[in-house]
Amino acid sequence: MRASSGGRTSAVLDLLRVEVDVNARDVFGNTALIFAAGEGHLEVVQLLLSNGADVNASNQVGASALSRAKKKGHSQIARLLKSAGARESGALGDLESAEQTNHGLFQAARDGDLAAMKGLLLSGIEINAVTADGWTALMVATVKGHAEVVRALIDKGADIDARNNNGWTSLRFATALDDLKVMTTLLARGANVNLPDFEGWSPLMQAAGEGSIDSIELLLDYKADVNAANVSGETALTIAQRRSRPEAERLLYQAIGSD
Repeated sequence: MRASSGGRTSAVLDLLRVEVDVNARDVFGNTALIFAAGEGHLEVVQLLLSNGADVNASNQVGASALSRAKKKGHSQIARLLKSAGARESGALGDLESAEQTNHGLFQAARDGDLAAMKGLLLSGIEINAVTADGWTALMVATVKGHAEVVRALIDKGADIDARNNNGWTSLRFATALDDLKVMTTLLARGANVNLPDFEGWSPLMQAAGEGSIDSIELLLDYKADVNAANVSGETALTIAQRRSRPEAERLLYQAIGSD
């Protein structure tokens, strides 16, 4: 996906030769073809199509390679995609007209477009709309690291503790990415530091497993429960031990001792 997004044709070709999954998706459902089309890399698009890329694949907010190419003005790529069978999908992720739908909110969150976001919020859009996988615009902005958009969404009433279909909150995503700026924004505005996913994993357990020292310290500052256990009976400390995170172990031992 990175090679396709960057237009690195030779790298894409090398990867395809080792039988990489041409239709693999990121957490938003994007494929390499969607990235290449959106960035205007004609040769990469041709290469992906010739190696079996799904021309009609769309991401979680409904944007396809064709809709991205059209939105960015890549007319030659759009024509190529149509000739390969791409359908006009009316992609949910586009802001191609003045019609402001809930799905436009997801696109603004993904792009970090604060101006578009503010306009959408003023229009009375459903701020807590969710995708089929339970993602909210706040989660999207969080994963993309757009702290100002995260702040704007929360200030306008976004559910800061909403959970997706896996039980992950925005804070859990920010912790997994070790994004201290977004984590601080969420925590300062009242995110539940101990809200677990459906397997009982808390943000602190996530940080412990990753060995993310700064994230652990921040979560502990906001009173994360160091003794909470997941459904397997593991705590943040035992997770750090199992994954050989000695610095995390030290911090968590100290936290237990002072608890």
